[in-house]
Amino acid sequence: MKKSFKIGSALLALGWTLPHIPSVSFPAMNGTALAAAAVPADSALSLKFEGNVTDSSSALTPVSAAGSPTYTAGRVGSAIEFKTAGQYLNLGKTANTTFGSATDYTVAFWMQSSGVTGDPVIIGNKNWASGANTGWIVSLQSNGSLKWNYTPSVQTRTDVTIPGVADGSWHYIAITHDRNGSAKFYKDAQMVSSVSIAAKQGSIDTTSNTNIGQDGTGAYGYALKAKLVDGTAVGLK
Repeated sequence: MKKSFKIGSALLALGWTLPHIPSVSFPAMNGTALAAAAVPADSALSLKFEGNVTDSSSALTPVSAAGSPTYTAGRVGSAIEFKTAGQYLNLGKTANTTFGSATDYTVAFWMQSSGVTGDPVIIGNKNWASGANTGWIVSLQSNGSLKWNYTPSVQTRTDVTIPGVADGSWHYIAITHDRNGSAKFYKDAQMVSSVSIAAKQGSIDTTSNTNIGQDGTGAYGYALKAKLVDGTAVGLK
């Protein structure tokens, strides 16, 4: 079974697509419109942010916006912008947004951020009050880096940091997860890190929703302060 999320058109782009692991399809790095790319048939979510958060994939995953995030000009088309901790997108807790203990998945996104305070969440399903809590998170850090945190049930946490992401420039980030192998990290089409997750058995699902711009609780104190553009996706295989 395969699922993918694609999250749409804005100045920070968050893109989840779950094609085959570990293959990653990188969009053009020369400013070519990602918005024009076809939505993969296996997508679980595709958000273009052209004035709404309607899922344009065949999965029709329900998405709701909290706190009235705004729309602005994006890299291509329009973008959705988060300015406060109360502004986020709720993807719910459905078969399309849960990965269990065995589903391989990929998270990929275009991002532009000029910096944040604290460690706000880009996307995740866990209570980010502690990285030791079960679940997964992709966040930004106050030093401009991106942090990935992964904690299956009854396991210790694993963290990877990618420097130089929230630096005011556009970056394309992709993170592939082979549940019996490694998580691999790509920045601007170059693999920059890899870590084995084969021994990290157990479910990464939680009782919380998966959110964009907030942790699973929807109440984390730090604001993402970024924009999302077409090309953000999450996929499962």
